[in-house]
Amino acid sequence: MDEGAATTADLTEAQEQLLSAESSADQSKAALERLAAQTSVLPQVTEASRAPFTGQVIRPLVYPGQWVSHDTPILTLLSHSQPWIEAFLSPKDIRYAHPGTPATIIFSNGQHIPGVVMSVSAEASRLPPQFSVFSSTRGNTLRIKLRLKHPLQLHDVVKDMPVKVNFQAWP
Repeated sequence: MDEGAATTADLTEAQEQLLSAESSADQSKAALERLAAQTSVLPQVTEASRAPFTGQVIRPLVYPGQWVSHDTPILTLLSHSQPWIEAFLSPKDIRYAHPGTPATIIFSNGQHIPGVVMSVSAEASRLPPQFSVFSSTRGNTLRIKLRLKHPLQLHDVVKDMPVKVNFQAWP
């Protein structure tokens, strides 16, 4: 400023930038100290987790090296055990929701496979969003699980593929 290279406004702006940078540095140091305190209480991972059942990985949900919490899903696993069908019934079809009710599962390729209702959810819930385009029901639905009477080939098993379920009349 003495040599005329800067104005008073330039000096004031530079001082404000310096104060802002010092404040940001202080905030970063405090955040780093909090993070260091948090990581010291994290449990050490000493072994890999095991899958709950034998199957085939069909979709990873996290990438290698990513930090996740203990309850974060990490992959979609297709079971090699006997498959089942999960169906969502509208309130008008609740009369079919009894274990042992016979049903016919119709796949998108036209294949018909007989099945039986295995279990019925104890509560109604909203239809999952991925299935809402296949159903006119927008309100609460009842979730049921169907057992197939005949085994499927592995190439017939597709996760989240919509199917149609027809029920025979309940006696």
